[in-house]
Amino acid sequence: MPNITNLNKYKASWQSWWRGLQPEWHLLDDGTFLQQDMGEQWVNLRQGGPNGFFLIVLAFAWWVKAMDGKVDDLGLHNALYDITWVVGCMADMPTPGGKHAQEDELDSSVKKRYILSFSITSQANGANVIV
Repeated sequence: MPNITNLNKYKASWQSWWRGLQPEWHLLDDGTFLQQDMGEQWVNLRQGGPNGFFLIVLAFAWWVKAMDGKVDDLGLHNALYDITWVVGCMADMPTPGGKHAQEDELDSSVKKRYILSFSITSQANGANVIV
């Protein structure tokens, strides 16, 4: 796990990286995200393996860890909300075999993947974010 000594720099770097992975329509001029399903295929994000979406979640977890329990940062909550929205869009898409990711597989040779949920609780204003 990296030792993040400059949290503001890491936050800005992570947010810039995340914005760079988004399709043009998803990023608005004010830096926020349009969360309306436009039939996107999410080719830049819909990747498996150690260099796929896992890396995004891992880098986000490093940001959360660097907050040292003080997760009242609006940027952190907005990022978590957008990650959750994008994952929801991708989970509802057909796989290359034509099935939706949420459908049960009858073929036991196919490995199933699960997204574990986690929660971040903010002490500011009693806000809770649960994914």
